[in-house]
Parts: sequence; C-alpha cells; structure tokens
Amino acid sequence: MTEWRGCPFDFAQGRLPPVKTPAVRPANREPCELLYYGFLPRFLSGMAELIWDGKYDVHGNKRAPVRIELPFQTVETVNESAQERQRTLEISSSGHDPEWRNHLIWGDKKYVLPSLLPEFAGKVDLIYIDPPFDTGADFSFTTMLPESDEALAKEPSVLEQKAYRDTWSKGLDSYLPWFYQTVVLLREFLSDSGTLYVHLDWHVGHYARAVLEEVFGSDNFVNDVTWYYYNKFAPESKCFPRASDRIMVYAKSFGNHVFNKQEETRDVAVKQLKRKFIGGKAINVRDGNGVVQYQEKTTRRVDDVWRISMLQPADREENLRFPTQKPERLLDRVIRASTNERNLVLDCFCGSGTTAAVAEKLNRRWIACDLGRFAIHTTRKRLLGIPRSKAVCCPEPRQIRAPGMAGGRVRNVPRRGGRPRPPGGAKLRSNCSW
Repeated sequence: MTEWRGCPFDFAQGRLPPVKTPAVRPANREPCELLYYGFLPRFLSGMAELIWDGKYDVHGNKRAPVRIELPFQTVETVNESAQERQRTLEISSSGHDPEWRNHLIWGDKKYVLPSLLPEFAGKVDLIYIDPPFDTGADFSFTTMLPESDEALAKEPSVLEQKAYRDTWSKGLDSYLPWFYQTVVLLREFLSDSGTLYVHLDWHVGHYARAVLEEVFGSDNFVNDVTWYYYNKFAPESKCFPRASDRIMVYAKSFGNHVFNKQEETRDVAVKQLKRKFIGGKAINVRDGNGVVQYQEKTTRRVDDVWRISMLQPADREENLRFPTQKPERLLDRVIRASTNERNLVLDCFCGSGTTAAVAEKLNRRWIACDLGRFAIHTTRKRLLGIPRSKAVCCPEPRQIRAPGMAGGRVRNVPRRGGRPRPPGGAKLRSNCSW
C-alpha cells in the first residue's frame, strides 16, 4: 500500500481502497472521490494518456467503440452500361466475386465503419481523414453559386445536427471519445502495410496526437507533417499568422508500411556535394585523385514540411467553393507516398471528394463516405467529371433514406417548372445508368 496524489493506493489491485474524506482536508491534498470516481484506470504500463468522462467503465476497463452493423442499399451505379451491369449480376449470382467497384457512401461513419468492417478489416492500405476540428463547426455554411454572385446558405440536416451534438455537445469531453472510437475502428481496417493520415490544425491536434499514440503505440509513429499554405491572407491579430495544418501519420506496423520516396522540383538548381552512405554514415564521393565531387541538383527530397498553396477564390478549375476543400496536390502526395496502384484508400470524411478524385486519377481503389448530403452531391458530380472514371456505387445504411429515393428505388426529383432532374442535381452523362 502506498499513496498516490495524497490518497492510499494498492498497485497490486490497481484500485483506490474505500476511504473517507476527512472533514478538514489539508490544503495540499485532493479528495479521493474525485479521482476517476474512486478507482484508477488500468494504465499502469507507464504510458501517459488522456482521460475523459466515460473512457473507462466501473471496473476500470476501456469502453469499446459502439459497433452497429447495418445493411447497405445501392442507390445508383454510374459509368456502367446495362450490359456490364447484367454481367455483374450474373457473376454475383453464380457465387463468384464481381469486379471491384469504388464506393461513395452517404451516412454517419458511426454506422458506416462497423458495417464495412466485416468485409474490409485488414484490407485497406491507406486511410486519410480530415475530421472536423473546430468547436464552432455545426455543418452550416454559405457558398457562392458557380458563375453567379448569389450566395447559398446551407443549413444542417437533422442527421447533421445529431452528429454535431454527439461530437461537440460537451466540447473536448465529447470530441475526444468520438475521435478515440473512430481511430480504434480505423486501425482495424488497415492492412499490415497500411498507413493512417490524420489531418488537423491547432485546435485539437495536440490532444489527437496523444490519442493516436495510445491506439497505435509510439513505435508506429511515422511523421508529424506540417502543411504550410504560404499564400493564405492573414488578417491583423496579436499572434503570428496561422498558416499551417498538421498531418499526423501512423503505420499499422512500422517498417512493414508502404512508403515511396517523393521528390519535388527546386525553384533554383543548387550545387551539392556528392555523398554516399557506408556503414550508415554519409561519406563524400571523391575521384581517383581524391578530389571531392559536386553535382547540380534540380530536385529535392520531400521532407515533413510541405509547402503547398491553399485553394484561392479566384481558382475556377479546382475550387468547388466547398468549405474545408483541400488541394489535389496535397492528396496526390499522400496517396503516391503510401500506396501503389490498385491499393485501397479509405476516407470517411470525404467532404468535397478530393481523396476519391485523386485516388481515381492515380488508379487506386477507394471508399469514401460523408454524413453531409451536400458533400455527397459535390463528390458525385466531381467524380462524374473525371474522364473514364470507374463505376461508382452509392450505398448507404438502410435506416437512412437517400435523396431522390422512394420505396428503395431511384426516382427523378422534379425541379421548378416540373422538369425532372437526376438525383443529386448533377448533369447526366451519356454513359451513366440509373
């Protein structure tokens, strides 16, 4: 028996014995009953961790994430002819696996991830997530209509309002368990060579790093990348302008993970010493006369500070006017570095669909989902604009009804004037089937 923070503690049992708080307590002692409700969680391995209300049950064990599996319902298949669809149905009915289709899913990741896990556990090669990290983000925003000066105010749906309450209703006390449960599930998706990228900023990045260390272990830490968007306009403030985000990278099994060295072109060529590694040490290269050799380098190896410009309002090609949209160049670097062709990429906060679009262009398989209806519509339209893009499935948990659906069938939703429009509001292309 010893004392911990002024209270007797039995390390063999991992518990605080029942004691009575004295009527008069010394100023330097804290009441035992305030310490995790009378017990110490079982984290006696020596690793520091964040504690929040509800992380441990009454027995001192960590609470597992909620796993509710729901069946998926295909709303539409695009970029596939009627003949190809019939062939897929015949292959599937014969007991053989049909050809791979990428998945765009509308639904809360709280239900989507457990529903995908039986099929994709240990099969995902790269996970990139850009989760909400601003306590003021309530899924509402204002965007400008293309080729117009009109602004469109988008209000949160009932589902989005619930997700916001689940995530931010208690500030960090609700965000941290939400983030922890998400990361625990995502780790199960990763293959042994898989990598997780978590994109955050200064709001909660320091808390998230502690959670990631707990779930993945410090031995599987790969990088803490700084994305420096040098072209951001910074208003006057009493602090240094914030012009960077953090991208924390963890491997399922460090050393087994895929990593492809990336290089970028220098603004100006530089003259460098020629060097080679011998026995783990860098040695200058010399000629037969012992003279040090130099070389002109026009490229440099990409390090953990990425100088990539953010999207600008004047950009008419890539900028979709979607809040939180990331540039394709950023995701291009992530996907090229941590996957090879035909590897599987997952993004469960797809937003404007940058991850799916870049994965499609780089010939990677992908799964993308989002709770926001506007996010799914934006991603869908974006994918339809990619030449020769693969078939895209839009399934969802059955308890959530998709826009433009009635009785499980896709129907044309009338627009003003009575003319029908395709679900999602995107223009139909000739090779799209409904």
